[in-house]
Amino acid sequence: MTMLASACTNVAQPPPSEEVATAAANYGRAFGRIIFIEDGKEVDWSGLDSKLRSQSLTFFVRSIASGEIQYMAIESPGGFFWPLTAGDYVIIGYQATRSGAASEYHTARLWTTFTVSRPGEAVYIGDVRIERRGQSIRVSTIDQYSEAVKREEGRIAAANLQVSKGLMRGEAETASYKWIVDVCNSFYWELKCDDNFRGVEPLEPLGAAGQYPVTQDLMPMLQWKPTSRQGVTYDIEIYESLTLRSGLGGGSRSLRGARIVHVEGLREPRYKPATPLPPGRQFQWTVRLRNGDTVSTWSTTSHFVFLVIAASRGAGQYFGFNTPDK
Repeated sequence: MTMLASACTNVAQPPPSEEVATAAANYGRAFGRIIFIEDGKEVDWSGLDSKLRSQSLTFFVRSIASGEIQYMAIESPGGFFWPLTAGDYVIIGYQATRSGAASEYHTARLWTTFTVSRPGEAVYIGDVRIERRGQSIRVSTIDQYSEAVKREEGRIAAANLQVSKGLMRGEAETASYKWIVDVCNSFYWELKCDDNFRGVEPLEPLGAAGQYPVTQDLMPMLQWKPTSRQGVTYDIEIYESLTLRSGLGGGSRSLRGARIVHVEGLREPRYKPATPLPPGRQFQWTVRLRNGDTVSTWSTTSHFVFLVIAASRGAGQYFGFNTPDK
């Protein structure tokens, strides 16, 4: 029988007000702009979409020193001016939400780092261009420093801040490949995708969308259904899983945190961690296929929940599991 773990939810904190976030209190600012392109069209997340659903875009920012997570709303038309104490930070990712008769949400991991060097500093960390088409996400950082400073000059002057530039830094690339072929290209990879799985299907543990079964030990054997194509190997990644809530009234959403395992070229459809994982923690994992220098996109899972008064849909998620307490 599969036992499911109860999720440990981190309540992300709201940012302080401009009145509280003074240089005397050790605060600076990180500023820039989010350019969100969905199916070729830029989205304004501050109001209603064409289907009259309210929509919002929230970013989760974690202090590397303290581990505290804050949620930051994006203003129209995409600008941000985040009050943060001096230190190093990582943008974990974002949550896009559309609320109506059927609630839809989409989360994506970014994992880019930046630094607020000193109190009283307004650091431009870049304009982030996010292009989403289906479940495919492409993220790039654009340097538009002069335009950004001009756009925020009023708030910079009001808070008596000194301006600097320190563009955010992306996560180091660990993979080696030349070409990417979609995992649902059945002709190439000989896999069948459906509404529940895009890519391989997990066998053990059976952690589909939003599920975190408890493993028997801290070095669980992860297994998945293989492709029928000959000569294919597998890459696997494991991440910490963060269950975040945007304040006391916000819904909980899972977002991948730090990457803790990256292994390439597995010849068998299974993997066992080389060292014990931390106890009582949630993790997310995924698999992709490899044929020489060509790799697939990463495998994902989806869910749809229908309730009497609402519905929730989530897609593009990795598989999950929870380690036992000890």
